[in-house]
Amino acid sequence: MDHVRTTLSLPGDLYEGLKADYRRLGFSRMGDLVNEAIRDYLHRRRLQEMHASMERAAASPAYRNLLREVSEDFASADAENLPPEY
Repeated sequence: MDHVRTTLSLPGDLYEGLKADYRRLGFSRMGDLVNEAIRDYLHRRRLQEMHASMERAAASPAYRNLLREVSEDFASADAENLPPEY
């Protein structure tokens, strides 16, 4: 993986907190903690965006109708003598 060097401007108290705690938190470098924090933030944002998209779909009458149609199409398969795990 390519690495890019960059400079960040942090509030003094945040920098001092990083400096004091990064090893205690299990990181060998402050940059590793910053990278993990950014990855975590981006992951949470993507999840929030996916949840918002799913909520919009669930509120859509057209989407609910499609789900109802698919459910009706598979109702006969549900009625077959299949074991419960299927």
